[in-house]
Amino acid sequence: MKLSSTIIPKSDQMNADDLISGPKTIEIVSVKEGSADQPVNVNYAGGEGKPWKPSKSMRRVLVKAWGDEGDDYVGKKITLFNNPKVRWAGKEEGGIQISHMSGLKDDKAFSMMLTISRGKRELFKVQPLIVKPKVALTDEVFDGFCADMAAAESMADLSGIAKRIKEGNFDADGSAKLRDEYSKAVEVVRGGGND
Repeated sequence: MKLSSTIIPKSDQMNADDLISGPKTIEIVSVKEGSADQPVNVNYAGGEGKPWKPSKSMRRVLVKAWGDEGDDYVGKKITLFNNPKVRWAGKEEGGIQISHMSGLKDDKAFSMMLTISRGKRELFKVQPLIVKPKVALTDEVFDGFCADMAAAESMADLSGIAKRIKEGNFDADGSAKLRDEYSKAVEVVRGGGND
């Protein structure tokens, strides 16, 4: 059992605590106007109505990297992480920051100075997020995965296959097809008394 789903805070937005288990890469689906305190809502695929509401510093990073027009952000990807050193009201409270972005000029990292507290600025660096294009699942590759799943004797064997499937970066149709076969293989292994 993975515990990360049990520690998600109840909120109407993405919080730094949502990233305790590690960074998260999101694909932006829309950028909308928010409230006076949090003027930008970045909606993302799988966000389930909990937008990311970037801080002023992170909005500055977005504008430097992608420009001023939020509609141009749609389809781009960004990796967010919980930086426990982010200060709020003079204390280190933690906050969401950007580590990687797709669509950077020449796929190169960039740096900029950001204000971290009154009178104090710090160099902030963003790395390029290189997005591998999805690939179609060929019959030959599909048959190979099916043979490996049929030969699996334990959940550990299947776990290794699942990792290879994920690394294959298959398109939605191929992923769905492999997911169905994987579910069948899990039933066979568990039904056979293997762990």
